[in-house]
Amino acid sequence: MMEPPESPTLGTPLSRSALSIAAQQGDNATVRRLLEETPSQASYPDRPPRRDGRLRRALRPDPLSIAAQNGHDEVVALLLGQKSVDPNARDKHGCTPLWYASSAGNEGVVGLLLSRTDVDVDLPDSYGQTPLACAARAGHERIGRHASLAHAAEGGHEAVVRALLAQPGIDPDSPDEWRRTPLALAASAGHATVVSLLLEQPGVDINAVDALGQTPLFLAARQGHQPIVRGLLARPDVRADVRDGSGHTALSAAALGATRRWRGSCSAAGMWRPIRGILMV
Repeated sequence: MMEPPESPTLGTPLSRSALSIAAQQGDNATVRRLLEETPSQASYPDRPPRRDGRLRRALRPDPLSIAAQNGHDEVVALLLGQKSVDPNARDKHGCTPLWYASSAGNEGVVGLLLSRTDVDVDLPDSYGQTPLACAARAGHERIGRHASLAHAAEGGHEAVVRALLAQPGIDPDSPDEWRRTPLALAASAGHATVVSLLLEQPGVDINAVDALGQTPLFLAARQGHQPIVRGLLARPDVRADVRDGSGHTALSAAALGATRRWRGSCSAAGMWRPIRGILMV
């Protein structure tokens, strides 16, 4: 692996470059000067030293990701102007500059990155989350409009969900990486308002099963979300008898979920009996 050129550092030698620090602080003048002195350093992430003084492999974000995370539009523009900079560079977590800007809600930086044809908007991090999905989950409405309805629903961000549902051609059952629909994610997380919004959508599949064979009703019952369970059961098309891959129904899921939440502290009976009563009506 090619070693980075020597550059001025602050703090621990070779732990953080002056360019990374200037990018974090939004110091345009210093960033410009450092790039003029050594343009190639723009593409090197910080490389923390080991105890024996040798360099580790690159683990930290590069200067572009640092500037993107902190919302410094001018620094981002300066760095994107460098031929050596990869706009899709990923750190040890698989996060790109667009991921950092999106998750932080920095709309200006996101706009700069999306204006380029070489930025991959679908590069996931190590957990399979794309940049725009992270924005939706974090509730950044304007950025989240480009993102996943599933992740916005999971985060309980009503405004983002409304904005996405208003887009022409949006699929209210568009699943996440585990085949969980927006309704299933909202039901599991206990977001009753989002669940109601999704149930209003024509054609929404109330009995959609995920990769484990679990339905929105199953997930809500397992988590003990009584209002959502009642709302789902009020629909004539809901099925309470669907079994997941382990053979459990929504009723048995309610009992298992209550046991897990209360094990070691008190009896689970008081938690799951209300759900049992609802499901057995």
